[in-house]
Amino acid sequence: MVVREYISKIAVKELISKTHALSVAAMDAVDMLQGSLIYGNLLMLEDLKDSVSRIRADVPVLVKAFTEESRDSAWAESYRNVPGHLSMIGEHLEGMAQGLSRKVTGGILFSDKAVGEANFLFERIKDILQNTSDMILARNDIVANYIASAEADIVRAANDFSTKHEERLIEGICMPQASAVYINLLNAIKAVAWQAKEIARELRSK
Repeated sequence: MVVREYISKIAVKELISKTHALSVAAMDAVDMLQGSLIYGNLLMLEDLKDSVSRIRADVPVLVKAFTEESRDSAWAESYRNVPGHLSMIGEHLEGMAQGLSRKVTGGILFSDKAVGEANFLFERIKDILQNTSDMILARNDIVANYIASAEADIVRAANDFSTKHEERLIEGICMPQASAVYINLLNAIKAVAWQAKEIARELRSK
């Protein structure tokens, strides 16, 4: 029994390490999105596809492995739903990439204000994903509380930016063809933050 528990702990640690790597891949993908927004670089979006593909491929394997280990380990059970949340983060990142790709190829321009707002939110998302990655490696209620607070701040800021965008649209400062891309970007950013908050909720002390 002692040997079995020891082997299980090693296995769970390896699974956690692989889960952490996916969270880091998501954070790297946000860097690529931000770079594409600033520089109009489609190659960065192609690189992002590799990160999302990795997440998509690894998640089912991790879910199955955590489920198997959770039969003997409450520790593993806490992580069982985390890969699924990372999968959803990957889906939202891919959706943002598709929107930015349309923006670049279609020559759609954001106002300077919209670019600044999006950059602000990308920085906040990188911060929340960094803390989520830390939470995956070392469960900590202080970090979990920070993530929950950061998610609320991101939602509040994104909603405020959406309202300001509508005002700019009415004033003719923003173009209608840019509106859908920008609003979808804001919604996807909020969704990523929510998934990060759910990961923290899964991993906080019960």
